[in-house]
Amino acid sequence: MSNNCIYEKSLKLDEVEDLTEFLAEQLNLGGVLFLNGDLGTGKTTLIKDLVKKLGSQDEVSSPSYSIINHYESEEFTIFHMDLYRMKDLEELVDIGIEEYFNQNAVCIVEWPDLLHGLVQADYLVEIIAQQPESRLYRVLDLNRNLS
Repeated sequence: MSNNCIYEKSLKLDEVEDLTEFLAEQLNLGGVLFLNGDLGTGKTTLIKDLVKKLGSQDEVSSPSYSIINHYESEEFTIFHMDLYRMKDLEELVDIGIEEYFNQNAVCIVEWPDLLHGLVQADYLVEIIAQQPESRLYRVLDLNRNLS
């Protein structure tokens, strides 16, 4: 486990509540969470439960085609982004991606590679498929002092 790893656990897809509860405790207003994982590893499943834990009753769906979905909780807005289909940084700038990170909101980003250098995330969740129904979840605190 690396120095900035704050959570590492193998869970079945129907056991993600342990992780989402942990993440909900970590994320603050203005928080940014990146998710990395292959297609079909359960990123949207995890986000559905996390959005609920953050206090939203909204129906969560994958923003694969809309690129950005937003959900409301009593305290703040949650932006859920899926950048899989975005080709380059110029496309992100064209849709005004930076504006979403300058609001009183929590931003959750799937496929965040194009944002590196543009947006600093607070946490990175890595999802690694182990078996058909089991995943290794690793959470890195990207603000943790590694000295």
